[in-house]
Amino acid sequence: MSLFLRECKKVILSIPYLIFVVVFIGFLLSQGLSRLNPIEKPVPGGSYGTKSAEVPEIIMPAAVDALYQDYQANEFTAYPIGFYKNVRLNAQKQERMAKILSELTGVPAEELQNFSVRQDNRGFVQKDGEIVVQIEGNGVIQNGDGSFTVGSEEQSENTPLSVAPASGLSYDRFKELMNGADSLLGGGSDYGDTYRTDRFGRVPMTYEEALENYNDILTLDKVSGSYARYFCDYGGIMLGILPIFVSVAICLKDRRSGVRDLIYARQATSMKIVFTRYFAMVICCFLPILLFSGYLNGEISSINPNLSIDSMTVFRYAVGWLLPTLMTTLAVGMFFTELTDTPIAILVQGAWFFYNMFGAIGRMGGGGYSMDLIPRHNTIGNTRGYLDHFGSLVFNRVFYAVLALLLILGTAFLYEQKRRGKYHGIDSHTKIFRSGRQQSAA
Repeated sequence: MSLFLRECKKVILSIPYLIFVVVFIGFLLSQGLSRLNPIEKPVPGGSYGTKSAEVPEIIMPAAVDALYQDYQANEFTAYPIGFYKNVRLNAQKQERMAKILSELTGVPAEELQNFSVRQDNRGFVQKDGEIVVQIEGNGVIQNGDGSFTVGSEEQSENTPLSVAPASGLSYDRFKELMNGADSLLGGGSDYGDTYRTDRFGRVPMTYEEALENYNDILTLDKVSGSYARYFCDYGGIMLGILPIFVSVAICLKDRRSGVRDLIYARQATSMKIVFTRYFAMVICCFLPILLFSGYLNGEISSINPNLSIDSMTVFRYAVGWLLPTLMTTLAVGMFFTELTDTPIAILVQGAWFFYNMFGAIGRMGGGGYSMDLIPRHNTIGNTRGYLDHFGSLVFNRVFYAVLALLLILGTAFLYEQKRRGKYHGIDSHTKIFRSGRQQSAA
């Protein structure tokens, strides 16, 4: 117990830990978790927001027109490996995209290319047979019958014309072509399977659907569950990156202070030392999560005084949803620091963090939790989406908890090898290798 208390004291008094607590709490408060809205029963005739639905009649025209407009501007947005990228196609790929659009719209590729608006240096704009004359910020459009239409400057800008899906285009073929366009862009665009439905399949929620969602929050979530998932969404973001600094700092502290040899000489086993340090970090880093869970419970009760609330729900979510992320981040820090005797774990976890954050954009609304280290559920509600994918979420959380323990077992093994003098870290081996080469050269 004395070893555990010493490790806890070491964590709590460290500057990285204090920064972790301040940033973690500050981030949650800045994201509106101190200004939550109450759960209100929907009334007939109101606006209930939107939802994503795979309705071909809605998705196809919206996606085809958006793809054409991006093609005309030759500017596409994509997240090929999770990171934002503005894509511009070269001439060869533009031709291939034109062929895809041609099959999508039924318009020959050459005509699609000629539909673009062109403006010469004299202030004239040719628009598919029409002429727009720029006059002091206004546009005069000469129609085919000789008449003129006067519009604003915005109306006469080089805006791509709208297109529609070809008659007889099946939804299956549409998806194949859209996936082809997505592949041409390098993947991760709005036109691939990952984002297409959520981006182009937005439909208004009906009163009946809004009422069902409200009843689910009351009966299945016990009110607190809907807020708890929202809390876990933002809390998970911070736990996917901040604890790595605590872990690395604590593990490197012994090396900097020169007490490693003293620690190696202790009678305690390597397993006991490593696991004691690990669980001390886990418990200390989990304390602010529990404290904020208690605060959130009070906030939920105060804004929903007439609803029956389960006061333990937020705590259960904190343990089941957030703890595995915290455990994994800390374990990555301990393992790679012990492996290399360097802070490289920060780079490893940072890369994983950003890949997860951008890769999960299409799953922010909840459900489809996949194998993300940071499961997203950035909405209050969507209880059905959560329950439909509950099994995959449980598997995800158990997987990362087990992975964390395996990493700590690996850390204990490395620690034991160092105590026996059989391993000195990758950084030490690299220095020895460099020193040997220098001596040989001399």
